[in-house]
Amino acid sequence: MKSNFILTLFAFTLISAWASFALADKLTVNLSSGSVIVVDAPEQTLDWKSISRSGEMKEVALKLSQIKKIDLTDRPASVQVMRVKKLLSQLDSDDYQVRVQAQNELSQPSVGRRFKDLIKSELANDSLEVRVRAEQVLASFNSSSELDKPEYDQAFLLDGDQVLVGDVGEFVLKCKFRGQEVSIKREYLRRITRIESNPPPANKGPLNVELIHLHKKDFSADAERVIDFEVSEQGDELETSIDVSRAYEGRGVIFEAEEKNYIGVSGFPLVYSGLPVGGNSVCPFEQGRGFTRKFRGVIRISFCEPGRPDSPAGVLNFGLFAARIDNPRDIIMEAYNADSQLLGCVEATQGPITFFGIKSNEPIAFVRILSNPYLFNLSRHVDETFVVDHIWYGEPVGLRSAKLARASEEMSTVVLKSGDILSVEDIRFTEDGIQVFEPQLKRRMTFPQNEVGSVCLSERPIGRRVANTTSQLRVPEPTSDKWAVMLKDRSVLTVTPDADFQAELFRGAKLEQESIVGLWALRDQVRFPVAGDFDKGEHVLVFPTCRVATKVELNDKGASWDEDAEKIEQPIFEGIPSEDATPQFNQFEFGRRTESQMPTIWFQKPVLADPAWGAIELLDGQRLTLGSNGGFEIESINDQFVVVEGPGDLKANLPMTQVRAIKFPNKN
Repeated sequence: MKSNFILTLFAFTLISAWASFALADKLTVNLSSGSVIVVDAPEQTLDWKSISRSGEMKEVALKLSQIKKIDLTDRPASVQVMRVKKLLSQLDSDDYQVRVQAQNELSQPSVGRRFKDLIKSELANDSLEVRVRAEQVLASFNSSSELDKPEYDQAFLLDGDQVLVGDVGEFVLKCKFRGQEVSIKREYLRRITRIESNPPPANKGPLNVELIHLHKKDFSADAERVIDFEVSEQGDELETSIDVSRAYEGRGVIFEAEEKNYIGVSGFPLVYSGLPVGGNSVCPFEQGRGFTRKFRGVIRISFCEPGRPDSPAGVLNFGLFAARIDNPRDIIMEAYNADSQLLGCVEATQGPITFFGIKSNEPIAFVRILSNPYLFNLSRHVDETFVVDHIWYGEPVGLRSAKLARASEEMSTVVLKSGDILSVEDIRFTEDGIQVFEPQLKRRMTFPQNEVGSVCLSERPIGRRVANTTSQLRVPEPTSDKWAVMLKDRSVLTVTPDADFQAELFRGAKLEQESIVGLWALRDQVRFPVAGDFDKGEHVLVFPTCRVATKVELNDKGASWDEDAEKIEQPIFEGIPSEDATPQFNQFEFGRRTESQMPTIWFQKPVLADPAWGAIELLDGQRLTLGSNGGFEIESINDQFVVVEGPGDLKANLPMTQVRAIKFPNKN
């Protein structure tokens, strides 16, 4: 009888626990490690403290089910508020040294900058000294180019647009991840949201890229997809020199500057009748010893799922206005796919304000705006100064790629087919799956291979040879005078070019020429053709400044084409003098450089990668597509090697120290 009672009680407990989690909400959780996971979270009451501008706190009972999104600061704001209020009270101390010390501490950006409103409240203090010292503290923050980080936790409620500002305290999220109960401390939490990610478009067929040179009104129709740099995402006015790099993450856009500079508000107002520009513009800022230079450099724009900066995304169209262009063609925009391949290069063609954009049926992962480095044949000075305004872009769609997820370089990244992104340590490969350890979940987990979408291996451990560790979204660096080919399935192989193509990865095995889609020098970037190019010729050569549609003849030493073949240039509008910046040759030798970049030669139209395909990407840029008909397959995988078999007798043992990322094919 007692035994039956215990069994009944145990069953009731299991049913209650199951019912609790059956009613749980699915939440997306961003961790400070870079992991982004989907969890089941039952109802939970938060001890929310609403905090006024004067620092007054009021406790509010808030249920997890009421919340659409929570953004959390690095540490509980209430602790910081109490510290700031104590320091403010010391500004009126009878002890002079205490007053000076309190002002010095408040002037530290890490202490007082985040609580400027609280400090401003002291400007109405009865004490003259308190008012003066508070003014001096606030003045010390004005020279900073950083946007203020949120002072407090923010809870966005499901009921309307209400936003609560305050502190969730030492919150612990109790939930289930992949069926296991976990408790995640507040110190590891950065964002909790119900926003679901958008799947990437499942486009197939030929790659189709369109370059845009004229602005249309429908580009600006969706206000959510336009950034004019007048206010930040939090509604704060943007002052000159303010860094906007992370100002629009909530709308899926991240700005970066190369060479460790930043993108800031330029102070150069754009005003032009008939165009939707005006007010603030932005440009690169270069900070050196005692000076700041602006208007020169590179603007890099990448995309994320709105409000989830750790979740990479792409767009199918993008455009912007640029100004301060003294000459046509001097500013360009480059658009890259998730494999850092150059989808298209758009030249500025009219002034004083020009619009340029690009549309592609393959997602654009990032763009670069820069002074045109390809005007080799012009004797005049090329203008290096520019600003941009009024950015227009399509809806960001998730790119579930481990190599794009913004995790630490010391950590490996795993993306599961469920959509979870895990920043992990101690990754191990077995025949049955992948074993990892996630430090913030404090879990060692094993995933069957059929549940793993992709893996990007850490770049920092000893023994991994990496030339550039600054970003996973990177422009390929010049590597050698060797050449590469693209196969029909988007595989990329380094080859020795002559009448035959010998693949170095497969010990010089010859590739059949009919299997080769494109050919280019590794010292240059692969450049894709534009829609309609193949309607004008049998083959297409893509140079930085033009495209040539013609028939290309290959021989043992190089390539040649008709010297009278039509050069397809981007349009120069009426009133702007034409300049011939195109290459002045119609043949080249594989082992000898010309006066400009070598072309990418396309023998056939490149195709979109099938979403079901996988790939192995090596550190040197070679790529083996997995899962296509008659393509490459993984024969075996372990911690030391990936053994790959290909068409015919192709076979290679790839050391894991040479592997950058693996995307497993979807065989479902």
